Amino acid sequence: MARIKKGKSTLYIPIFVTLAMALLLVGRIYIKGPFQTLLNPDAQIGWKTLGDLDRDKDSYHSSLILYDFSADWCQPCKRMDKVTFQASDVVQKVREGFYPVKVIVGDAHEKKSVTDLQTKYSLYSIPTFVVTLPGGEWVYQKRGFFPPKDFIKMLDNAKAKAYFVRAELKLAKQDYKGALAELDPNVLSGKKTIEDEIPILVYFHTLKMLGRLDEAKAMVKKRFDFVYSKKKGAIQANAKSLPWPLPFYQYLLGEIDQDKLNNASTVWYQKADINSAIALDALASNKKDIALKSFHKAAESAYYSSSDSFRLAELFIKELEP
Repeated sequence: MARIKKGKSTLYIPIFVTLAMALLLVGRIYIKGPFQTLLNPDAQIGWKTLGDLDRDKDSYHSSLILYDFSADWCQPCKRMDKVTFQASDVVQKVREGFYPVKVIVGDAHEKKSVTDLQTKYSLYSIPTFVVTLPGGEWVYQKRGFFPPKDFIKMLDNAKAKAYFVRAELKLAKQDYKGALAELDPNVLSGKKTIEDEIPILVYFHTLKMLGRLDEAKAMVKKRFDFVYSKKKGAIQANAKSLPWPLPFYQYLLGEIDQDKLNNASTVWYQKADINSAIALDALASNKKDIALKSFHKAAESAYYSSSDSFRLAELFIKELEP
């Protein structure tokens, strides 16, 4: 122990040094937290505004648009800002493949633009995250608070889904080879299965228009058999009609006609799928007027939802309308 002399104390020297070191340590830890992004621009997401989005049209042509619908009074939004958007792996993931746009709900300066987006993407709560292609085509949507790992998973899912949406775009332009190039080769080879009706319809129609109808039917038949085995009990209880989505698959396989498909369901999203299937069949026969009419019916059925059915119908309507 240091010896204390009478008179002026020498203890102030080690105390001062200790305090200085403690302050430096605390400051270093604190800087690594929320304020790190202020000191290092590369460590922040760099959110843009809707005004920036409009001005930067030529600079984000290869990126997906990531909208963060937020508000000052939204507590989960604040948690996203303080926790998830400070994580270095989240920052890196966003900066690598997305053009991030912070949309403040209720912002007086951009009120009309925000309202239009809320309507377009059926936004009813915040925080909501919407991913689109550069042209605004809806790809993916989730709402609520996400910790860093879950948010990264969401971004990965959106990037994978974007390939399918690009395939739909090319399909609408009748670029069938281009659409095929965007589709998942594991699905085409049979190593991976797809479950939802619209993706099945897109794969089926693409292969059909490329003269590969046997492959298309084999894909649908495999899915039909799987669903049939799962719904055996319901089928045995009601032998008069098959439960959805089996009639949808039957139509693609050529086993039932349009009238039977139309009568297979009255549920809105299933009606959207039905009309989309009928529209693509009409388009394959070069009956564009019938196709356009059916796509409009599909869009009307799915109008209040951000869904694959609504997006597919919108893409084709845009291409088919004079």
